[in-house]
Amino acid sequence: MLGCIKNRETEGEVTFELSFLNVDDDDARVYISNYTEQTRNFTLQSKHVYTERFDTAVEVIGSTLSRKGIKVESDRHLLVYGSSRYNQYGLGGFVSLPISHHGYLYYIVTGDVHGEVLIVGVWPDTKVEVKLHLTSDVITYNDTTYINGSAITETLDEYHTMQIYSTGDMTGTEIRSSEPVSVFTGSKLIGTYPTTNHMVDQLPPLNLWGKTYVTVPPPGYIYTCKLTSGSPNTIVTYKCDESWEDFLVLPEAGSYQTIDFNKAACLLSSNEPILVTMIISKYTANPAMVIMSPLDDVTGEFMTYVPGMLVSAQLVIISNSSITIDPNRPLLSTVCPGHLDYCITYLDNLIGNQTYTVSSQSESFVAAGFVYGRISTWKAACYSLFYRTSGKAPLPRQQEDPRVFDNMTTTVLPDTIEGSASNIVTTKTMNLNKTCLCYNYKKNNSKEIANLTQMLKETLFVNPITTNKYIRSLTSAEDPRTSSKLPMRDTHLEYLFMH
Repeated sequence: MLGCIKNRETEGEVTFELSFLNVDDDDARVYISNYTEQTRNFTLQSKHVYTERFDTAVEVIGSTLSRKGIKVESDRHLLVYGSSRYNQYGLGGFVSLPISHHGYLYYIVTGDVHGEVLIVGVWPDTKVEVKLHLTSDVITYNDTTYINGSAITETLDEYHTMQIYSTGDMTGTEIRSSEPVSVFTGSKLIGTYPTTNHMVDQLPPLNLWGKTYVTVPPPGYIYTCKLTSGSPNTIVTYKCDESWEDFLVLPEAGSYQTIDFNKAACLLSSNEPILVTMIISKYTANPAMVIMSPLDDVTGEFMTYVPGMLVSAQLVIISNSSITIDPNRPLLSTVCPGHLDYCITYLDNLIGNQTYTVSSQSESFVAAGFVYGRISTWKAACYSLFYRTSGKAPLPRQQEDPRVFDNMTTTVLPDTIEGSASNIVTTKTMNLNKTCLCYNYKKNNSKEIANLTQMLKETLFVNPITTNKYIRSLTSAEDPRTSSKLPMRDTHLEYLFMH
């Protein structure tokens, strides 16, 4: 479930594109729908990319509630790349998370100024609470003023888009929901004029954060790192050189610190999961944001895509194994700093609108990274290589958090919204295939299912005669009373009575 966040200060025509990469071995059937439940559908060949361009009607405008969500459904595993461009004024991009990776608990990360967040409804009657953490004095939502520490509550249905603006930093703002939601975050303005840009990325929920990261910029660039905690007393250790390491403490859930790592490659580890966000720039030019994926296990190979909007792109891959790129590209360099225990591979001058396959000599390896590219001297965007796959799955639906959602207020929307319809709307209404929401699944044969079932039975079985309850049942409590004693038999008296 997606949304086009209005991440720009200037006015002008917006170009919003979604690029669909079919990484499956079979052709995919893809459906795109908006709140009118009308669809655009097409077949996408295996290992191919299709790009759909939307008009300005999809852009979410204002700090308010609207119905501008975009749903993508498919019967195969897709990677979906979002790109937004505003004439010469800016560029932003993200790799979308499938619905299976949406969650109930988020902590926002934005730039230092002009922070914003967009929450997209996935399920009907979803109760949402946004507890604000602001550097600005106040914000306005639905014509109501809110201060730092206050909470905004709302009820979302599918396709609803709840957007909140701030003039300052919103990092640390907490989002809780009764059903999984999709969350986009960013800033309408970063950098120093005339090299300003906007930035956007899709937030992973807390259950997809990690404890081990490697951060590094593309060659010739610098970066700052914003570290956000999801638990109290989070200790983050970072090592950017063999000769030293340092640490910091994030005392509360939602606490954050920004560190200027400049050009250094750094290894970050923590005792609790953290969110790591890089803001990459060429000193004062090309600022772009990417939420880093933690180092994660990869089996076999993975594909990535360089969006067609990018004029010049670079690929940065962190891995514990030697990798190869197809189509074959000359590697700019591969370095293996001793303080990282990982190697960093750089590729330069990548071709836009091109897919690349990354593989290793090892069947299973650890990897993370991103694609960084620009469309002009000043404007750039960054895309994570993939979303994390080994995090905990969200709780089942309808497990509502009891700590929130009392005395909820609801914004009532009109049945129709003024303005022209998006070009995804067609005159034909389709019944969508709701069996697979861009979910990456694996088909198990009957033998694998039987083995898994037997393993679960053996793991979960408890022998009743080994329990404390059963052992205690064999021992009677001691009773000191005389009447409870079994009397000794007097055989002599028995003989007399019998004779």
